[in-house]
Amino acid sequence: MPDAQHPLVAADVAVFAFQDGAMNVLLVRRRYEPYQSYWALPGGLLEAEETLEEAAERELREETGVTDTWMEQLATFSDIDRDPRGRVISCCYLALVDGGRARLRPG
Repeated sequence: MPDAQHPLVAADVAVFAFQDGAMNVLLVRRRYEPYQSYWALPGGLLEAEETLEEAAERELREETGVTDTWMEQLATFSDIDRDPRGRVISCCYLALVDGGRARLRPG
């Protein structure tokens, strides 16, 4: 993981869908420690040759199979000790999907 001099940047996506008369949020199970099996927003680290928007779209597609959504940058989280694995700055996106049309594919 990064040291204090070189933080990593992550893109996370809060996906909302109206389905069966209720607003739902899409969560994924984390695969790795320190939060293995915990529920989390889809997301991950920015790769060298992509924008934050591209990273958000890639992570959402890889982790859930959801594509072609409306997405907007929502907030950035940068507290020094927010991630126990090291210094990570997270840019969070809000996405809206049609719950009746979305077909999830776990990644």
